[in-house]
Amino acid sequence: MLGLALLLALGCGLISAGDRTLPIGPEPAGLATLPATQPPQGLAFTTLQTSQSKGAAEALIVGGGRWWVHRRPVQVAVLVRHPKG
Repeated sequence: MLGLALLLALGCGLISAGDRTLPIGPEPAGLATLPATQPPQGLAFTTLQTSQSKGAAEALIVGGGRWWVHRRPVQVAVLVRHPKG
């Protein structure tokens, strides 16, 4: 039984070692030429936690993650309060 557990752990480690990070592409054209702006008076943002999972091994959630680290991701919504609705 211990041998099987070690074999599974080794296999999982080999699988996650093969994960590669995603390449970062070039900057979108025209981004640097955006005009400066001022947010309107009364603009506000609030984050609301809507859910939280029981979690899983980091390697099941994040590419290149570790099998021995446990993560509990949360889901959020963003409430935007704008003076014009």
